[in-house]
Amino acid sequence: MAKYMGLARDAHDWSAMSEDELGEVMQQYVKWSEELQATGKAIAGGQLGDEVKVLRGGMAATDGPYAESSELLGGVAIIEADSLAEAVEVFSTHPNLAFGSIEVREYIEL
Repeated sequence: MAKYMGLARDAHDWSAMSEDELGEVMQQYVKWSEELQATGKAIAGGQLGDEVKVLRGGMAATDGPYAESSELLGGVAIIEADSLAEAVEVFSTHPNLAFGSIEVREYIEL
């Protein structure tokens, strides 16, 4: 079985949401993760921090809470699946799709 990584990106203004709204959304993320864990397909995953350093050509770096994109990379999940099509099916229920996109790629360990 191959491994696939889902990269959650969004351009949503999370600061505009009330605490109750944020709580509801976080419950959806937790529920999705728990359901994925129950299938036995979950390998790893989580939310990413806000501090970013983008390295280019050695030590040149760009600071920010962003990386030159209209969408921010907010989280990742690594799953096991028999094919890219199955991985896409698994990620098609991810709650981040209400706010942005999920990029699904095969994860190849070196």
